[in-house]
Amino acid sequence: MAIQDIITKDVLMVGYSDIEGIYISLESGYVICYSRTKYCLWVKGETTGYIVGVYRICLDCDKDSVLIGSLIKGNTCHLGNYSCFCSE
Repeated sequence: MAIQDIITKDVLMVGYSDIEGIYISLESGYVICYSRTKYCLWVKGETTGYIVGVYRICLDCDKDSVLIGSLIKGNTCHLGNYSCFCSE
């Protein structure tokens, strides 16, 4: 999945989820990721306090990738940056 700021259109991060995580994201309104190292679902930003809310979820044309539009309040990157991409 990719997380995109709905205002700036910046792609902020790419992460993993599964079908259960996507359903929970739709129900809860928060981005739910899947940890490939811990083998569990988790709320994006739960440790940093920058919870990422779901504004919209779109599938790509092959229906195998997900774009989540979010209104970002804080940083998305676990290193404290606004984005995981192009951080100087």
